[in-house]
Amino acid sequence: VEKVEALGPVFLRITLSGEDLSSHGDASIHFRLVQPPKDGAPEWPTVAPNGSTVWPDGPGAPHKPVYTTRYVDHDKHTLVTDVFVHEGGRTTDWAREVMNGERGRQVIGLVGPAGGGLLDADRVLMATDETGFPAAARLLENLPKSATGELILEAEHGAACAYPITAPEGFAVRWLSRAKGETLLGAIRDAMPRHEGAHVWFAGEKGDAKHLRDTAKAAGWDAKKLRISGFWSAPA
Repeated sequence: VEKVEALGPVFLRITLSGEDLSSHGDASIHFRLVQPPKDGAPEWPTVAPNGSTVWPDGPGAPHKPVYTTRYVDHDKHTLVTDVFVHEGGRTTDWAREVMNGERGRQVIGLVGPAGGGLLDADRVLMATDETGFPAAARLLENLPKSATGELILEAEHGAACAYPITAPEGFAVRWLSRAKGETLLGAIRDAMPRHEGAHVWFAGEKGDAKHLRDTAKAAGWDAKKLRISGFWSAPA
């Protein structure tokens, strides 16, 4: 980890460096950010004879959540990712630790890249909460400049989260505030009739993702135009 810095009030931007990031191409979206445990020696994954990854599951097992590649600089051998700050999150705690100068877990692992790749579409309806802001930003930056559509963003206090997202000129951008009772699922369901035939991209709570998938299927939406993902699970 080279640097961790605040990116507005609820995100941290992390710059990573490595000897070889050639697998992270321009179309690469997601990777696993492999963090050693807080106490004790880390146990890194190994490769089985059949080529599959073997993850340790003992006390030294790493935390390996999936994050979005925001930028890769192959000349400088650096990769930038953004982390949504939420209290009690293991990655949040780790990132703050490194930002405060503790070096015990500064060496991490990257696995990937993986993911559905970039969107290639002229008409798009997108909706996400903070967990998907980095992915949405990456996708939007790579859409055709002529693309049109709607972007719905949900944060605790709406646009006050100050996460930098730039959409094509033909996009309507709408911020929702959870503090005011506005919900992502309700907003995208209301928006879908206005965007019939467009590509749909959604990232949010897993139950909401399933509900939206079922709704789109019942409405006869082309499955090839749906990228609906659950990035997190609400407590049972």
